[in-house]
Amino acid sequence: MKKIYFVLLLLPFLFFWGCGSGSSGTETVKKITITTSDGGNGGGGIAEDTTAPTVPTRVTATAVGSYKINLSWNPSSDNVGPVEYKVYRDGIIVATTANITYSDTGLAPDTEYCYDLAAFDVAGNVSVASEEVCATTEPEEKIWELGAKFNAQHITTTADGLYISGRYNGWERPFAAKVVDDGVVKWTTLLSGTSGLDNSTGIAEYAGNIYVSYFTDYFGRYGEYEEYIAILDGETGVITKTISVPTCGSTGYGPGLAVDVNGIYSAGLYCLQKIDSDGNVEWKKTPGVISSIKLDADGNIYVGGYADGPEGGYDLTANKYSPAGDQIWIAQWGTENLDMGGALVYSGSSGGTVYLAGAGVDENLKTLPVVVIKINAITGEVMGKTDFLATSSGIGGAALGPEGPVVAMGGRLVSSTLATEWNVPASGSFTADTVAVLDGVVYVAYENTIRRYDVDTGEEITY
Repeated sequence: MKKIYFVLLLLPFLFFWGCGSGSSGTETVKKITITTSDGGNGGGGIAEDTTAPTVPTRVTATAVGSYKINLSWNPSSDNVGPVEYKVYRDGIIVATTANITYSDTGLAPDTEYCYDLAAFDVAGNVSVASEEVCATTEPEEKIWELGAKFNAQHITTTADGLYISGRYNGWERPFAAKVVDDGVVKWTTLLSGTSGLDNSTGIAEYAGNIYVSYFTDYFGRYGEYEEYIAILDGETGVITKTISVPTCGSTGYGPGLAVDVNGIYSAGLYCLQKIDSDGNVEWKKTPGVISSIKLDADGNIYVGGYADGPEGGYDLTANKYSPAGDQIWIAQWGTENLDMGGALVYSGSSGGTVYLAGAGVDENLKTLPVVVIKINAITGEVMGKTDFLATSSGIGGAALGPEGPVVAMGGRLVSSTLATEWNVPASGSFTADTVAVLDGVVYVAYENTIRRYDVDTGEEITY
């Protein structure tokens, strides 16, 4: 037993004051600590602490994602002072902490880990180990990737993230999904399907809801070909309503969908119709083959595609309609070849501009370079065009970048300021309305992934 003694030494100091003044003194107290190691039982000793803290109770382990498990427990008590805890993972100590929570990070996905705890005090006394608890980390999160059975074909962007629709497990049924800005899939929802070929034809967001147009039983082998619009809660993916709409026909992929305060604009292969939230048709138009649809801030509708030209063959064609269904203008551009495609982008700047992208084939069925037509959104006047080097037999979609349209087609992306261009190679083919631009990033829905490219350089973003 160590003994500690305290000895006080009085050290006087005299201070002298000049010219007949009196003198006064102060006393300074100095403490000296002496430690002895004999085994006597002199007074003033500190008793040795040999009591261990109580066992930690109610230990819980909760997996948080693929790489972390959170632990919590009720505090232990001790007869002398503060307590700390040793955290054991699978029998090996991984941490000591004075808290009653601990986050174990850097773990492997889809793996079980077991934990127990022991409390210890300042004297080094250690409690009995707590009851063991186990938790399994979640399977590895796939960022910017849907499951293997998903085929993404339509994409739209909002401040809350990306919304995607397409087909699941071949053509088994349509689906919708939400991907947040860190690439994690927040939800996926399978829509109703049949034993036939089922697919989504478009996706749009309005007032926090997601609208997905789709068809079932494309060839009518198991009943009848039918078209629907599903309305989902954008936050949860829960279907709140399904609307049956009159059929407009489809190529099997679809030209998209548009929704605003005025109504729902559903486009098929040959027709555009405005419907209300109960599926009632307010008006219907047949402007030719429809490839894409966009709205402006005033509710006007722009439809891109192709139709018979004035000199025969097909011409790239854009139509503008009012919310009431009145045709405001029609604009066409073409050559002696079959000019097809028709991915359309609307820009509200400079009084309004419409960009219409397309490609065609010549008399020998040779694919021709992609072109982008620039149209005055107010008058419908064709103001110019840009020719690209890339060729394609079909346009997959277009979106507005900071300096002009970004077009997806035939396994490539092209972007233009209407003065320059860049090309980005990508394997496979882009189909339907698969491209969107947000905050300097081009998003392309491709098979079961979301590919990202820098809108200025065309470099693929891989992180």
